[in-house]
Amino acid sequence: MNVKSELPEGDIGQLLRSLNRKNGKNRKARREHPVGGLAARVGGRGRVTRRQAVPRGQRIPTGPRNASTTRTWSSRGQSRGSRSVPETERRFDTNVYGLRAIDDGYSGLRRLEEDPDSIIVAVHGTCRHVRNIARAGFGVFVSGFTEQLNRSGLIPHLSEQTTDFAELYAALEVVKVIHTLAFAGQNISHLVIKTNSEYLVNGMADLVWIWAGREYNNKNGQPIPNGGPFKYLHQEVSFLEREYGMRVSFCQVEREFNQAAVHLAQEALRRA
Repeated sequence: MNVKSELPEGDIGQLLRSLNRKNGKNRKARREHPVGGLAARVGGRGRVTRRQAVPRGQRIPTGPRNASTTRTWSSRGQSRGSRSVPETERRFDTNVYGLRAIDDGYSGLRRLEEDPDSIIVAVHGTCRHVRNIARAGFGVFVSGFTEQLNRSGLIPHLSEQTTDFAELYAALEVVKVIHTLAFAGQNISHLVIKTNSEYLVNGMADLVWIWAGREYNNKNGQPIPNGGPFKYLHQEVSFLEREYGMRVSFCQVEREFNQAAVHLAQEALRRA
């Protein structure tokens, strides 16, 4: 689903309103945890909420009351070790989660307005050719308030130097960020990976279940492009869903609404 206007990069009005709506529980949390960076709160009292990942076809118990979008359950899955990974709903649905995002003034993270325990992370991959030599870069934008969590860089030389590979690499970096936040005691129930890459969204939200059933080969038995990276990313996302009980959604937006991550990726190439 192409969504042209959700998840804008900044909305001060929403931020101020969200701060005014802080309840007594959050005020108590501020007294218990002094204001500071996430690194200063490592080992805090927070925790990752363990919730069940949402299988396809089941209603998700959040969002507007009139949300009724469901999808058909499929029994396909992919194993990680000896444990089965059931197919879950990974395509971001604005009918369920809404269109708006806010900046959390306490944590500095970007969240869905409808879910205070969510986090939105933007990713982008890019590639350029100089003298017939391809170099790819990636950008991961968490928040302008927590710049130490933002990531950018070049794709390693031994890897594919393509835009598609860079998008997958950026998404894998998001998983690393989530582990860092979990270690810091952040309460996260829903991860939204925002991208302007249709390739990444369709691959991780829909096609990966088919590929996993074919051992990442196409219908003719030939390996799919980037099959290895898709397999590895799928395993890591499935770990978040299974072990943390976290929902993981992939949201496609227009490039103009993903400029923070685009800038990080392009800056990595300019520094090369």
